[in-house]
Amino acid sequence: KDEDGQIIKWIGTSTNIDEQKKTEEALKESETGFRQLADVMPQQVWTANANGGLDYVNLVTINYFGKSEAEIVGEGWQSVIHPNDLESVVKVWVNSLETLQPYQVEFRLKDKDGNYQWHLGRATSFINKNNQVRWFGTNTDIETHKFNEQRKDEFISMASHESKTPVTSLKGYTQFLQMRFEREGNTDAADLVRRMDTQINKLTKLIGDFLNVSKLEGQQFWIDKENFNFKKLIEESVASVQLTSPLHTIIIESDEELFYNGDKLRLEQVICNFLNNAVKY
Repeated sequence: KDEDGQIIKWIGTSTNIDEQKKTEEALKESETGFRQLADVMPQQVWTANANGGLDYVNLVTINYFGKSEAEIVGEGWQSVIHPNDLESVVKVWVNSLETLQPYQVEFRLKDKDGNYQWHLGRATSFINKNNQVRWFGTNTDIETHKFNEQRKDEFISMASHESKTPVTSLKGYTQFLQMRFEREGNTDAADLVRRMDTQINKLTKLIGDFLNVSKLEGQQFWIDKENFNFKKLIEESVASVQLTSPLHTIIIESDEELFYNGDKLRLEQVICNFLNNAVKY
């Protein structure tokens, strides 16, 4: 400008931003490619920011809820989770956001018709070079899997109940035979029947375990601890397997007395499995 403030000349620059534009175009193409890939996947696909807020959902998600992407992202995902599942889902999600550990949880989601379907939610975090965190996740429909699990549990429960009656009868016959052999002085036969009765008791306990299907599915096993002679447990296990393995000879190399506190039945199952596998393989 001159002394009177009138413009007399313009001074400008032209900065080369070709690389910046190429980077922006590449990012746009990458984002477009991701969306196209996510839209053809048969799962609900979503992304979230570092605070856990959704910022993208794919077509499967839109069709499931019958709402637009903006509505789903804006309303928040907590409104479509079954009330009984919400607390546990939020707890797992918050822990993942804080620790950046992978997110995995099962929950029920309400569809556009108001029906709840079981889904498996999974997500993993991604940290870019600017140290910004994003989450990439999926919700997989596992309704059929859950239904089959329920049918399996019902079958196990029914089969276990039905098994109790013949096992109970078998135990009664065994006790009758044992008393009869003892009266006749047939000690060998009485001892064999006594062993049969012991195995029937173990079978009865196993049936009881099957009846506790909910605890088994939750990986909660009852451990019945007691003090017992481990040497005797080994001898009983060997004798049991030896009866069904006549072509093999199982030798106990130690006769050391050892008393232990634990679940005798489950430990015997483990030992018998070891021995049976040794015989087979």
